[in-house]
Amino acid sequence: MIQYKRELKKWQKKQAKQKDAFRNTPEFKEALKRREVLYQKNLDDYKKAVKLWKVNHKKIIAMKGDDMDKLGVTTKTQMDNYVFTFNELSWINVDRFYHLSPQEKQVIALQTDKIEEERVLIMFNNISSMISMSRKKNSKTYYEENFPKQEPAVIFAYKVVDGKAMLCYQIIDGAQKYQLNYEPTTFAEIKAILSQFEENRRS
Repeated sequence: MIQYKRELKKWQKKQAKQKDAFRNTPEFKEALKRREVLYQKNLDDYKKAVKLWKVNHKKIIAMKGDDMDKLGVTTKTQMDNYVFTFNELSWINVDRFYHLSPQEKQVIALQTDKIEEERVLIMFNNISSMISMSRKKNSKTYYEENFPKQEPAVIFAYKVVDGKAMLCYQIIDGAQKYQLNYEPTTFAEIKAILSQFEENRRS
């Protein structure tokens, strides 16, 4: 058994040397260069295809939004599709802020009038991110105790009531408690708000 392990170790060393030697040959380097060129071309083609798909997808969703505005009726699913098509932010978890000191964090509570299906998002201006707020069990309050004090953010909440789109858009101004006051909205207005938020974030 000991002899076998010695022979195996020698064989492995020999294989490693042969592999290193092969990687230093002109043939391998040339093949690697061709592979990198092909990979980059395929990556560029993929990025172009994704960009084109996103543009076309936005056009389709925008037209559907226009149709819903004309009808004056919509669904929660249609609102979800519209918002997440025109929202450029990335999802994060509030765990991202756990490293902050207690002095850098605050409790934030969002109160809703009644329990019903709604989506409550917090959108951060500077870090290109958003979180989804969850309601405390058997309550009318969305609550988070690890909210960063120094990150500019807005409340973006929406729901559908009797087929009508409703929106709550409010700047988080340092207070700890907020009321989710909804107003009737349109898809065109939602698009304008998201576009303006993105423009302000980049400026």
